[in-house]
Amino acid sequence: MLILLCHWPLLVQYNLVAEIFSVVDLAATDWLQGPYIYALYDSYGISTHDIERLFVAGYGSSMVFGTIVGSVADK
Repeated sequence: MLILLCHWPLLVQYNLVAEIFSVVDLAATDWLQGPYIYALYDSYGISTHDIERLFVAGYGSSMVFGTIVGSVADK
């Protein structure tokens, strides 16, 4: 217990960095998987136009629902 109390500022700082990294990691993961999802859809024989529509629908719904959920979570 004494060891944890002595290192409490470091633990708090570590948790803050871990939370920030988690948010950035989740955002980057969604962005980085785009080319692979495109290749997956293409391998299934989905047309380029339909793939474009799926991407726009996905990012558009993330924008709308992310804004709504974010504002509800902040209350």
